[in-house]
Amino acid sequence: MLLKDMRFSIPRFHTKLYLIPFLIIWINRGLTAIAFPELIKTPDSQNYLASSPWNFENVSLLGNAIRPWPTTVLYALVPENFIVLTQLLFSGIASTVLILTLDKILISQKLKFWCALLLAIFLSNPKQVEWDTVANAQSLSNTLAILIIASLFSIKKNATKLSVGLLIVEGLLLSNQRFLYYFILASSVLILLPVFSKKLKKIMAIALISIGLFSFIVSQNQNNYWPSSYYGFSVIGQLSDSSPIHRNFAIFLESKGAPNCLLEKKLSALDSGSSNSCVEGITWTRKNSKQMYLEFLRRTPSAILELEKLALYGVFTSSSIAYGNAVSVVPDFLNNIFSGKRQFQDTPFHESPGSQNFLYLPGFGLLIFAVIANTKRVSSKYTLERDSTAVTLLYSLIFGNILNVVIAGSIISAEWTRILATQGTMLIIASLLLIFLAVEKYLDSENHSL
Repeated sequence: MLLKDMRFSIPRFHTKLYLIPFLIIWINRGLTAIAFPELIKTPDSQNYLASSPWNFENVSLLGNAIRPWPTTVLYALVPENFIVLTQLLFSGIASTVLILTLDKILISQKLKFWCALLLAIFLSNPKQVEWDTVANAQSLSNTLAILIIASLFSIKKNATKLSVGLLIVEGLLLSNQRFLYYFILASSVLILLPVFSKKLKKIMAIALISIGLFSFIVSQNQNNYWPSSYYGFSVIGQLSDSSPIHRNFAIFLESKGAPNCLLEKKLSALDSGSSNSCVEGITWTRKNSKQMYLEFLRRTPSAILELEKLALYGVFTSSSIAYGNAVSVVPDFLNNIFSGKRQFQDTPFHESPGSQNFLYLPGFGLLIFAVIANTKRVSSKYTLERDSTAVTLLYSLIFGNILNVVIAGSIISAEWTRILATQGTMLIIASLLLIFLAVEKYLDSENHSL
């Protein structure tokens, strides 16, 4: 039923060419599964993995656990030896579905092929695929994000109970992430489309409100589950050497009477399950961290710029410290189109003067170009309703994800490339789609002018 809903026609001349993007996606994942079948574990992995098959000890649907439940449920259901294969399979399916959805976005078969080819190269980039070999939340989050984009455009073309239901399920699976702005914004745009019946509009509106409330409840519970609160632990993380603002923040907290054990960086005491060598720090952090951090940022706006700069690098470049493994099936220069030739040493961050100021950020360039190329698109007399709706959807995705990056970037103190991986994925995909829509619009206008 789903494949029938996603069908699209391809002229015979282009049929063989269309196999190339799919071959890139599946050969890449097949070779990665063969070359790196062993699951890589990070310090956080123990909170995701089950101690035994079908053990749901790390799972809480309402957020009363350290880690988000969709990933912990998956890891409880799938034997550890098969997690890498499962994550590669899921990401491959999501990438395939997205490429099939191009039929609902572009008209020109040639542009569809080139867009599909670039999407396949990006989605098979080692920076993307490495997450499928790691025991962490990034693989499933990226997969769901890709499916959400495909679902949005599938619904834009033809809203059915199945397509709307799939989008709602995808939103629920991501609802325990603290930042869901891109999903709420893009889905709200969909409700305004004429493809929705009144009944589906009501269902979608109720679902969005429910997902928003559920996300709020889960986020609050997960925040409170940590001894010092998750927000507090993140804020105090700015005292670690990985944060570029740690010196100024330590001086500020000392002036506010923060416990010495916090200033001495006994941060492990604030992590759930660790020793309570800084009990007074846990109490102080839970009570004061949010207020103190906001006051610090208000008094030191330069700190915001420093943190957001690192967030930008984390979104659009690759980390010099590989989290996982992946095989590349295309030359490096094609991978560098999206993540650049320079790598970002984000764990720990090193303050070598000027070293981070000249990072090659082609992905950011793609985003800027895509937005500029479509600024006058909706008002153009040659713009079809199909085009303006697609652009509006993509703008809402971009705005929502940038909002995610700005908010998260002001809090996180390390591992920017990992924490912001999903935002980077969605921004690049949206940028590519916008660029090809702009090219198609230009070609249409040229034909009208002849």
